[in-house]
Amino acid sequence: MTNKEKLLPIIPIGISEIAQIINVDRKKVAQYKFHKRLPEPDYILEQGPLWDLNTFNDWYETIGIIDKRYKENK
Repeated sequence: MTNKEKLLPIIPIGISEIAQIINVDRKKVAQYKFHKRLPEPDYILEQGPLWDLNTFNDWYETIGIIDKRYKENK
């Protein structure tokens, strides 16, 4: 853990960091946000939304991004 991580109550991540985590480009993450496939951001700044890394990772591991364009065949 770095000194910066010790001082901050959260580890902030934005669209670029999410793109790296889920291995897609930034445009795809922006589309996911627009279509409400991401959790609500923890903070919204003038430069854009921020999520807490730990909260995002918990959400991604539990729920993940669901592509609603395709319905499951039952």
